[in-house]
Amino acid sequence: MKKFITSFLIITLLIVLSVGVTKAYFTSSVNNDNNQFSSGTIKVSLTDENNQEYASPAWNISNITPGWNTGSNPSIKTFKVNNIGSLDFKYQLTFNPNVPSGESNNALYKAMMVSYKIGNNDWIDKTLEDLMNDTSITGTVSANSSSQDILIKPYLPTTTGNTAQDGTFNFSLIVKATQTNNPTFNQ
Repeated sequence: MKKFITSFLIITLLIVLSVGVTKAYFTSSVNNDNNQFSSGTIKVSLTDENNQEYASPAWNISNITPGWNTGSNPSIKTFKVNNIGSLDFKYQLTFNPNVPSGESNNALYKAMMVSYKIGNNDWIDKTLEDLMNDTSITGTVSANSSSQDILIKPYLPTTTGNTAQDGTFNFSLIVKATQTNNPTFNQ
């Protein structure tokens, strides 16, 4: 009987130690005082210069020659990124070209330049090809019916060769947005 009690006590002690060690091993806590939680809505809309809901494509381009849209009275379109939600947001604007197949079309796509301006900032010139994957067109819009103007002017430089002749394509605009305190959304 003495062996039974000793064995029982040893087994009970081992079980208690196992449970205690296991609980200590799987229990942990960390404090992070920098967490921020916001409750509200983000509602983004993209409108044209007439405050009409943006309809894709932003521009149809065809039958143009070198020097198109470079004169003293160029065709410029204004788009507005609107915040009709209850939270401030930051956004990225990207260009999504629709390039038909064919070498001449691709040459036009590669030669086409786009000037853009956000708000009162300076004009920036890039090729449409570079803008396709560019995420540097960014901004922040305050909540409750605020907006930010984006002016866009595509053009074909006078130095463009004949390879871009007879090309055609169009492009769309895509806006991605998140609340301003989201650190994982690069801006």
